[in-house]
Amino acid sequence: MDATNPHLFIWATEIKALCPYTEELLTWGGPQIEALTHADAQKWCDENMGYLKVVGRLTMKVPTKQDENGKHSPDWDNAVDLDEGRWN
Repeated sequence: MDATNPHLFIWATEIKALCPYTEELLTWGGPQIEALTHADAQKWCDENMGYLKVVGRLTMKVPTKQDENGKHSPDWDNAVDLDEGRWN
């Protein structure tokens, strides 16, 4: 989040592209974009990376943790709520 403008949101993007191995059309996660609105984020994508599509606003980041068997699961204790304190 931009410290100079705490009102910006983080927007998730996606890319549809052909898999280089199977030539199947797949959807890939794209970079995160900071913007005030969905429309502003899509406008930035259109002007700078025309192949990106904004798919929604990121509201929480949840890391994963690995147990002794190698299984990954959400680490809710270390989750970051991106909206925390925004509306107070």
